[in-house]
Amino acid sequence: MKWTKKQISILGIVAITSFMGTFLISSINIALPAIEKTFSLNAVELSWVVTSFLLASAMFLLPVGMFGDLSGIRRLFKIGVLVFTLSSLVCGLSTSGTVLIIFMFIQGVSAAFSSVTGPAILVSAFDPKYRGRVL
Repeated sequence: MKWTKKQISILGIVAITSFMGTFLISSINIALPAIEKTFSLNAVELSWVVTSFLLASAMFLLPVGMFGDLSGIRRLFKIGVLVFTLSSLVCGLSTSGTVLIIFMFIQGVSAAFSSVTGPAILVSAFDPKYRGRVL
């Protein structure tokens, strides 16, 4: 089994980006007490910080997959990573709980972009006989 440098780099990029959403939710759960104090959020508003991300990613998984098949998975993957990065920056610089919740929703949408298109990129980049190992 001889993989090219391009295939190895694709595998690494997709692996790192698939980790981003999972890491984000775990880190947000740990930071919830600090977020509550910083923005003076009540329990319902605080729950929306996490729920907005999860709701957005669940809502957009299927539509993004269909749109990726129609318009190109690599382009959507790049857009998803870019928007995720920018929305992470805005979340870190948020001045209110409302802004944080809105950009957590945008992060969820962009996480759907990268989590749906990532496996499709892997499947297209490797031979079918290595598909199970790569995924």
